[in-house]
Amino acid sequence: MVVGTGCLIGFLPMAGAVISPGEVTVESHIKEISHPFGGVAAAILVRDGDTVRRGQPLIRLDGRVSGAVDQYTGLGLSQLLAKAARLRAVQAGATAVDFPAELQARQQSDRSVGIIMADERRSFRLASEARALQVRQLRARIAQSEAEIASFNGQESAYKRQSSLVRQELQQTRELYNSRLTTLDRLNALERAAVGVEAQRSTAGSSVAGALARIAELRSQIASVESNARNEAALELAQVESAVSELRKESAVASDQNDRTVIRSPQDGIVDKLLTRTLGSAVRANETLMEIVPLRDRLVVRAHVRVTDIDKVSQGQTAHLRFTALNARTTPELAGTVLQVAADRTVDKATNEAYYPVTIAISDAELSKLENARLSVGMPVEVFIQTEQRTILQYIVRPLSDQIRRALRE
Repeated sequence: MVVGTGCLIGFLPMAGAVISPGEVTVESHIKEISHPFGGVAAAILVRDGDTVRRGQPLIRLDGRVSGAVDQYTGLGLSQLLAKAARLRAVQAGATAVDFPAELQARQQSDRSVGIIMADERRSFRLASEARALQVRQLRARIAQSEAEIASFNGQESAYKRQSSLVRQELQQTRELYNSRLTTLDRLNALERAAVGVEAQRSTAGSSVAGALARIAELRSQIASVESNARNEAALELAQVESAVSELRKESAVASDQNDRTVIRSPQDGIVDKLLTRTLGSAVRANETLMEIVPLRDRLVVRAHVRVTDIDKVSQGQTAHLRFTALNARTTPELAGTVLQVAADRTVDKATNEAYYPVTIAISDAELSKLENARLSVGMPVEVFIQTEQRTILQYIVRPLSDQIRRALRE
């Protein structure tokens, strides 16, 4: 009888379980708030328990240095953008500077940008006026040369007529001399006069050619006034655009760092575990300043399963949850389901022990069993994750068989 009863007990099935500690948390994870660069707390705008909205300021850091750098790089970028707009206007031969929309938008928030734009307009106008004056002076010299040409042409015509008369008189005098009716001196004087008139006529013609050459040179200079200005503007514009590209990167970094002096909430939630409470206190880079517990998020249990037990846990398994912070007599155990098993282990910073985070979901029907009891984030939970059923005999024999297998292997 006793033997039969013992055998019967030995073959009775028993459910196994992986027992792990855990805590109540939210499904989307609590957000830890930190700052990538650190700084000095200038204003602490929330307290523990405050409800905050996404984007709401939480802490404001001292932004005097980052603000000055942001302003300096922003102003430098505005100067380069305005200069580039002026150079493009010169290159295109425009009559006015067309500033980009980006610069005009900056003008709305920074009056100094308007001053920069006005300075570039003034520079463009003065340079245009200087070129126009230079062109007018060159045109005046062309007009003067054209007047000289008209004068030289008149002189050449006069010398041409005079030369014709002298040649006629010389021909008559030569006939008289041959007839011995005039002297040799008279003939020589007329020949010298004919040579002199031709020389003066030739000089007038050369003067016309020189004046025409000067006009061509002056017209070339007029064309060069604008072309040189455009070429110089193109070369300078290439340098300015390169500088704009570099400064744009610096300005983006400076603006981002200045914006980050205001630490904002990443989501709707409740402030918890606020670390920084004193104005002027140092905020270290990447230090957790507070936590934001999400609002209207489903509560789950996050169990810390030992590394040696993780092979027994998989998604979909049933878990029994015991809330040790609540009254054990009036609070029932709730059933849950393994929702997610972490792919890698995590090390507890406090105990330096490794574990696998396992998320367990609780249905609304199970939560309703708590009645008046209320779960809070961070509440401790004892978790029993149900494993395969084994008999009492298997529980007794399994360790012995494992030991024998290891001995045989050795």
